[in-house]
Amino acid sequence: MLLILSIIFYGLWRWDFALLMILSALVDYLASLKIATTTQQARKKAWLIVSLSVNLGLLVFFKYAYFIDNNLQAVCSIFGFSYSGLTSLPVTIILPLGISFYTFQTISYTIDVYRGNQVPTKDFALFATYVTFWPQLVAGPILRGSEVIPQFQTKQPFVWSNLNGGAYLVLVGLVKKVVLADNVALLVDEGFQLNTAFMSGWDVWILAILFGFQIYFDFSGYSDIAIGSAKMMGFHFPDNFSWPYFAKTPREFWRRWHISLSSWIRDYLYLPLLGVKFKGHSEGGLYIPEAARSNMIGGFTGALFITWIFMGFWHGAGWNFGIWGLYHAVMIFLFRKVGVVIRLADKFPMASGIVTFFLMMASWIPFRSKTVERTGELYMKMINPFSYAPGLGQLHISYLFYTIMILLGMTFLYFLYKQPRLRASAEWVKLAGVPVMVLLIIVYMQQVVQFIYFQF
Repeated sequence: MLLILSIIFYGLWRWDFALLMILSALVDYLASLKIATTTQQARKKAWLIVSLSVNLGLLVFFKYAYFIDNNLQAVCSIFGFSYSGLTSLPVTIILPLGISFYTFQTISYTIDVYRGNQVPTKDFALFATYVTFWPQLVAGPILRGSEVIPQFQTKQPFVWSNLNGGAYLVLVGLVKKVVLADNVALLVDEGFQLNTAFMSGWDVWILAILFGFQIYFDFSGYSDIAIGSAKMMGFHFPDNFSWPYFAKTPREFWRRWHISLSSWIRDYLYLPLLGVKFKGHSEGGLYIPEAARSNMIGGFTGALFITWIFMGFWHGAGWNFGIWGLYHAVMIFLFRKVGVVIRLADKFPMASGIVTFFLMMASWIPFRSKTVERTGELYMKMINPFSYAPGLGQLHISYLFYTIMILLGMTFLYFLYKQPRLRASAEWVKLAGVPVMVLLIIVYMQQVVQFIYFQF
């Protein structure tokens, strides 16, 4: 029933892409069985290559075809060659919803079978349900087969606490999306349409911070809705966010932000580049256990930059996303290798946290500005001391007001969450807040605004 309804859920958008998803799942299902039953290592590797080639081939075709084609056209024009490219074809390549997410899920399953960390199921419906499960199908969290499939194998008993807790998570997710993210988006969209030449450094910082909050409320809201929907049915998913803007270092930020993705990158790209095969889960983010660190044989710097450039292009087919990934690689490198920065994080954690907050907010500039040229212009405004002169700037004072209010509100909630003595009273606050949240959702749910991570 879950499989059929999940396919219908996805098929309400495009039935042909639902069939494409099933085809991808079928390839990995067959490849994993072949890997498990074959004794020859060469054949195991061959089936793994088949699985990776099909999945990554589909991802590259649908997500990066135009990006590659545009760059080919640019190169050809430099050398005087004529190349019309894909734009001359009578068809348009459309990015299937969630392809980056379900592709990573199926790849992790096949690799785990190859490593001996996962016993493949012979029940295709069970495996396909893991791939297509509707709450997290479109934008994650990215889960492992070992975490989800055992839950599908047994009938989950009805528990009132699951229904209540799951419904509350869905409600919180809707508030984050409808009340906070969508309203902040109005300010961000208007601000990023301004002419860069007349913007001040303060304008750029305020817009970067507001977009940082927008994407956090938007994506963590989706994750809350996905995790809460699954919980109401008795299925438990790990958290995907854990107060990321209160991290003390960039690496800690990626232990708290999009935890399922950073954990996937850690186990299937970063650690293998360092010569480590570590059996992990969709939690912990970029945290590397001591047992894995002692086995590292590769170079830290090379693996770090390769991983983050890959991470950047996973988020989008554009050089600005490559810059975004490179930015994070540099920040993590500095906090790992530069003595002054290391001492700051060790001796003055609060100051390190403030520095990290602004560094992470500045990282969203290439993510939101769409082009390399615009990214460069905005970063130049940030680092140019003359752009902070009095009287410069175009943003209304309300932008600063909303920024401060969000900062104060999140800080208050964070310390409320961190204080054990206040948690008992916090439960009463949560209960009293339910009707307020419902009212806010009804008031602000005026139009459907797409989740930001749907485009990935």
